[in-house]
Amino acid sequence: MQAYGKNAHFINSKLITSDTTWKNDLPYVILGGVQVDTSVILTIDPGCRIYSHADAPFLVDGTLIINGTKQDSVIFTGDRLDAGYANLPASWPGIYFRANSINNVLTHTIIKMLLKQ
Repeated sequence: MQAYGKNAHFINSKLITSDTTWKNDLPYVILGGVQVDTSVILTIDPGCRIYSHADAPFLVDGTLIINGTKQDSVIFTGDRLDAGYANLPASWPGIYFRANSINNVLTHTIIKMLLKQ
């Protein structure tokens, strides 16, 4: 048996209702989904790593500002890191910019999401 563990910010079915900044101090693990509410800005600092579970969509009704740099990109990927799962197609639902979402900026952002063929 192999088990992976890290200290992280765990986000569980969270509605973000006020302007928020995610700092690059620990990875972010999303379980059950996260939603940026209308008229709210979520800012993500350079170098942040966001790992989403299979049932965890990233929904943006407000604004998403990602401040990655060439040397310190922001990475979104699935949370299964073990062999056989790390590159599994459609391992997490993805990022959804919905009808009310405006003024989004994704700078030096890597979104790892393989689609089923």
